[in-house]
Amino acid sequence: MNPSKDVAVIVVHGVADQQPGETARALVDLLVSACPEDVRYTAGAAEKLTIPVEPLLPRDAGCRGRTAAPTPLSEDRPLAKSLAQSWRSDIQAAQATTPSARKDDGLEMTNFLLWKHFDNGGVRESYTCERIALGSKVQGQPGPTVDVYEMYWADLSRLSGQVPRIVEEVFTLVFRLSRLGRDTVGLAQKHRREQRGADTRPGITDAAWWLTAHLQRLLDWVIVQGLGLLLLQLLALGLLVLAIGGMGAAAAGAANAWLKLLLDGLPLLLSAGGGFLLWYRWPGATPRSLALPAALLLAAPVAWGIARAETPWITFIALIAVVTLLLDKGLRVADDRFPFVRWPGLAMWALAVACVLGRAWASCHGPAGACGAPDLAPALELWDIGAAASLPRLAEAWLAGPLLAVEWTLLLIKHTWIVAAALLAAWLLAGVAATLRGDHADRATVATGRLGVTLSYGALVALTMALWGLLQLGLEQAVGSMHYRPQVFTAGTEDMLAREFLAGRFANSTTGFVLVAGVLAILVFYLVVAMLPSILAELKVLVDRRRQAVKQTASHRSAASPTPPAADPPVAGDNRRARQLGLWLTRGYRWLDAVTLLLAVAGVVSALLVAATFLQWPSPEAAAVVDKALREQSARLLAPLAISATGLLAFLVAFGGLLSKYLPAVRAPLDVALDVDNHFREFPRHAIPRARIFARYAALLGRISEAGYRRLVIVAHSQGTVISTELLRFLCSNGLAPPQEGDEPLLDNGRRLPPVRLLTLGSPLRQLYAARFPQLYRWILRKEQRVCGPTHHDVGAERWFNAFCSGDYVGRWLWSDHDEATLACAQPTSDGSDGALRFGRGDAYAAIVLPPSALQAPLLRDARCVETCLGVGAHTHYFEPDQQQVAWLADYLIREESPADKADTTKPVTASTEAT
Repeated sequence: MNPSKDVAVIVVHGVADQQPGETARALVDLLVSACPEDVRYTAGAAEKLTIPVEPLLPRDAGCRGRTAAPTPLSEDRPLAKSLAQSWRSDIQAAQATTPSARKDDGLEMTNFLLWKHFDNGGVRESYTCERIALGSKVQGQPGPTVDVYEMYWADLSRLSGQVPRIVEEVFTLVFRLSRLGRDTVGLAQKHRREQRGADTRPGITDAAWWLTAHLQRLLDWVIVQGLGLLLLQLLALGLLVLAIGGMGAAAAGAANAWLKLLLDGLPLLLSAGGGFLLWYRWPGATPRSLALPAALLLAAPVAWGIARAETPWITFIALIAVVTLLLDKGLRVADDRFPFVRWPGLAMWALAVACVLGRAWASCHGPAGACGAPDLAPALELWDIGAAASLPRLAEAWLAGPLLAVEWTLLLIKHTWIVAAALLAAWLLAGVAATLRGDHADRATVATGRLGVTLSYGALVALTMALWGLLQLGLEQAVGSMHYRPQVFTAGTEDMLAREFLAGRFANSTTGFVLVAGVLAILVFYLVVAMLPSILAELKVLVDRRRQAVKQTASHRSAASPTPPAADPPVAGDNRRARQLGLWLTRGYRWLDAVTLLLAVAGVVSALLVAATFLQWPSPEAAAVVDKALREQSARLLAPLAISATGLLAFLVAFGGLLSKYLPAVRAPLDVALDVDNHFREFPRHAIPRARIFARYAALLGRISEAGYRRLVIVAHSQGTVISTELLRFLCSNGLAPPQEGDEPLLDNGRRLPPVRLLTLGSPLRQLYAARFPQLYRWILRKEQRVCGPTHHDVGAERWFNAFCSGDYVGRWLWSDHDEATLACAQPTSDGSDGALRFGRGDAYAAIVLPPSALQAPLLRDARCVETCLGVGAHTHYFEPDQQQVAWLADYLIREESPADKADTTKPVTASTEAT
């Protein structure tokens, strides 16, 4: 190979908690330590670069007519617009207006997100990265000079280490799973309608698809705008009970002096904070215009002290105001992610506050003992400065209001679950009917919808019941020994202890928890069984003995002989272990859709059973027996769950950072879920993750294009492969039509990139994205004759290499000689030989001998798409020192001359080519 000059390498990281520059350094270390014998890389100086990042412009000029005035913030959106966005994604509404212009759903979604980000005020940013210089020698002669860059995107997509941020994203994911399922099914139903045409009469399958898509939307709306808001309100009422009861208990105890100090000092703090906000949010105000607000802020502490000393009811009004502000803050955060949440939530809370105030007034002004509190009317005359009511007695009177609001909220939740159970049953039957005559894409789409609904509803119940269990002990302590007469549940009964009422409501509200826990336990058990070998490989309990031997040899190498040992040929035993690990994981994924259907059936049956107990069907006696059995089992499960949740939360607060640093596999599932979700998020409009990541990536590509490199090599891992291929494919297109052979990536300024070569490692394009979102990733499963998979033309690259470990639970192969249905034919031969095993396109888990054998070398030199298995392993260890094959593949793309243009070289070369 003749040495080329000035090669740029971009490293794009995947999941786990990489720090900026860490992945690029890992690849540099791998090239320096593990390249072939005749190649020596030496690392040079590292230089910091700061690159301006302009918003990446959309390619579709027609998208300007798809939207009204931009609404970057949730408070800018009109109610009608928010309601429409809560029912259907904007991208589907835009496509519905111009169906004839749609050529590719995936490209149009990228184009849409870029436009929304730009139109809603996407601003110029900056990106700082390192450029690491590499020199090389090939057989003692100067080789190509290489500059290594890193495309770091985790700060635009990942969790921070702050616990509130983690909790916020976890709850967001609970609802986002349902929304992803809704959008996937809705896109498939729209695609079917467009294929059928307006003049064709819809059939039974089309009607089933229509019903499935609309029920999926309705179920998503029920969980986000219904159950989610009601449960948030229930949590706010619980905080209000804790605050009022805690204040009354503190006032009655020895801590009264500290309480008085707190109440006296709180207005001063609030006034100071209000003054700062007034100055910060009103910078252009004149001293004259600020005079009246400032006077009110200064007078507030004095008025507070007088009012609190004589009329303690103001204290409780202030507590309601504080809880309202906290609730509004949570609703604002939610409204940025889920339109039409804040105003319905505030409307619900306004009714709850009215219930609280009305019941408190009735409790304190009614006849003695009417509501579990003495007649306190004389103490509550609003302007009776001489009144002398005690704070503890008033707290008991005020607690009746939140308890009544809790009753009404629980009643609404109960009836919402009854409606949801009926919708779930109809949705399940419609989904089964829609896929009876469907293909793989139809079945995968409906399965994605089932996963979204099942996981969202199940996770919501589990999390809220666990939180309610955590609050239960505090609520019982807050109400103390006060009495309460229920008005909604068991109405007309005599007074009872408020703690007994809360305990009864908690037990009745968690009736179905054991059923939900059972459904989720099935899924968890299945995933553990399917993923356990891969997890063991991730934790390096299972290792590839070849790479382990190379690593041990390298560690004992003397300084006098620094040359890395040559890569050993594949060992039959290692190939068999890699194949066994891969087949186990493949079967787990293959049966996932069937398990999802089983989970959906179990979840619907559970929902119907709970609804039957709520409705006392078929008879009150039978419903009471079932309800009692479910309550007892749920209580047994919730008690240890609440304790475990508390301990787990405390452990994560204390040691979460250490776990993320030293055991990245522990956080990998959550990171994977966040990466997938953020790739599809449309909100918040002013900071769409995909648009910001693509803009940064395009800015880095522009810097490389200006530098005049002769070749660009992109080494991408995991989600980085999705980001890289999606961006390259967009740059090769006009924003709508997919790239054709010969199309090259063009930047916004019209500048071309140098010839691109792509190395993907652990890519989820086929195993995750195409499997779960087939309408958006049809190009990944496209078939040309017997070959199924993408081509290098799709991303404008002259070469595309893919490598994977057999136990990678995120991503493995991209190409096959048959469609996925034939992969089930894999059976080992009777003698256990390696070459005779047929697994779809051949032996997917055998490694290409590197350096290639005499038979492989011409095929590898001329091929555009190459794929190999790296042996036993999982997902987060592709750049470690024992990955010699990764180093060899990267070096090959850096130094090898361009392949010859031959019509017969587009078929991917796989590990089994030499055996076919």
